Amino acid sequence: MDRIQERLTLLETRVAEQLRPPLWLERNYTEPRVNYAVQDLVRPNWVTYDVGANFGGIAVAMSRLVGPRGAVCGFEANPLIAAKCQKELLRSGAYNTQLYQGAIYKKSGEMIELYLSDNEVADSIYRQTERSIRVQTIALDDFVEMTRLVPHFVKMDIEGAEADALLGFERCVDSYSPIFILEHTPPDNTCLEFLFSKGYVAIDLKNYRRIRSPSDIEPGTIVTDLLYSLPDKLLGTPYGLDLSAIEEARLSGSDFSWTSENNYRSSSLNLGPGRYIATLHFTAMENANTMCGVWPDGEHAPLMRVHASSSGLVGFARDIVFDTVGGSVHFYFHFLEEKDPTLSIESVTLYRVSGFDAFHAPFRISV
Repeated sequence: MDRIQERLTLLETRVAEQLRPPLWLERNYTEPRVNYAVQDLVRPNWVTYDVGANFGGIAVAMSRLVGPRGAVCGFEANPLIAAKCQKELLRSGAYNTQLYQGAIYKKSGEMIELYLSDNEVADSIYRQTERSIRVQTIALDDFVEMTRLVPHFVKMDIEGAEADALLGFERCVDSYSPIFILEHTPPDNTCLEFLFSKGYVAIDLKNYRRIRSPSDIEPGTIVTDLLYSLPDKLLGTPYGLDLSAIEEARLSGSDFSWTSENNYRSSSLNLGPGRYIATLHFTAMENANTMCGVWPDGEHAPLMRVHASSSGLVGFARDIVFDTVGGSVHFYFHFLEEKDPTLSIESVTLYRVSGFDAFHAPFRISV
């Protein structure tokens, strides 16, 4: 009897796997505030660069957007992570994407030390750790000259090496002025000042505010993502306007409750279509494996989510961006294993970003 049950269970598993949607149709939850801007701005047939590709989430989103006549170039310094990224690109059907293993830097062909992070998402040539490997460098100007793949759009997140990468990309910036999304870590304003000198404008994707000087960065910001572009390249998009975030609703800790042993959620909010920013004020002190985000009522998947330890979420999930076509949604914390009893919600403030209500990117994909 046990053997028959075993075979039935195996058969059920195989049927379920065959009925599951292919991987390339699954939602992409990678770095929502970056991912949304990528979707808003990247066009079919473009060449895009994902510098600091990590496990390939943004490269996959770019791949869908540029289409079969476009091209995505991914760059990852760590060879072990690059191998995982390549596997993910193949599994996701990103056949218009080519991954290059090397550290993007101001000069090509040098061997430099790459310090390894424990979580595999923050390897750096500057922030020293106890483990490191030596990797070869690539200057993007040399890459463009060699391949003739001139980028329209560049996302760059390389843990403090962005300024060096721009120095090795200056010829292309001067000649072609690609749109950038760069990770920004105050008080280092080198990239900001470099691109301002080239005529670029900047928008903070954390809150959609126009950055006209370093003092416009929200006080207390540890890290954020800035969108840079020449003004004319933003015409016809909401980013060409002075955007504002208007308070839409507010929840307190008393609006959250446990709906199961591992799921903690808010009461529902009925929203109109548009782009929203949710500012979460909460504390958590343990390392519980946690997902949090925004879930449309009655649906099988969240609109957006972030995944980390519960205490880690406190640092980078305070401002989350999401789109909705309208309807009832709630905020949630889901513990994949043991819950964190120290989780305490103070408030959630929801802001609606002006300019996005009637805007639709040419080829919108689910984030």
